[in-house]
Amino acid sequence: MYMYPVTEKEVTEIVSGCKSKTSYGHDEISMKTVKHVIKQIVRPLTYIFNRSLITGLFTNDMKTAEVIPVFKSGDRLQFSNYSPISLLPQFSKILEEKMCSKRLSFINQFYKWA
Repeated sequence: MYMYPVTEKEVTEIVSGCKSKTSYGHDEISMKTVKHVIKQIVRPLTYIFNRSLITGLFTNDMKTAEVIPVFKSGDRLQFSNYSPISLLPQFSKILEEKMCSKRLSFINQFYKWA
């Protein structure tokens, strides 16, 4: 499967389409912060994303999630009354979104659905 390189415009569009949340993963960078600085970091970020696509490597830092237990209901002392929420780094989410759209584009272009 061949994927065309990611463009700066695509990265900027993905970021602008994300919600401006203040939550963050282990890197302590929120999407609100990314949106604020995207014009300054889009070129190196695009380069990193394209290197990841070319080499097939995804750094461990982008795979590391911060897991937060969120209380559902009932007795707060019971582990079963909590749901784990995984907070991934924002850059991981951006690349994941682009990979998903590129895969769908490839599938739609080369495969006919019955």
